[in-house]
Amino acid sequence: MSFGGHSSAMNNSLKENGLLRKRSANRFKKLKEQYVGNGNQEAHATSQLSKEQILEGRRRARSYIEDRNRKNRTISIVILVLVLAMIYYLSAYFLG
Repeated sequence: MSFGGHSSAMNNSLKENGLLRKRSANRFKKLKEQYVGNGNQEAHATSQLSKEQILEGRRRARSYIEDRNRKNRTISIVILVLVLAMIYYLSAYFLG
């Protein structure tokens, strides 16, 4: 009996999980920089910050997230409008 299918599925799952961890770390890297600044390599750098520094970092992180979300929404709306315009013109060309 061969268990090649099961082991290859397991290997694929492990590989995917590793890729997901890297994506999550990269996604939140910018948020950590808003709190502790660029180039800070310590694992728990936020524990050494004062209350004022934490509040300031929280404000910067919130503003960064709002800007990022605004940019993503704008890009999505522009792409949606372009796709709808393309569908409209293609349907007008082919159907009428």
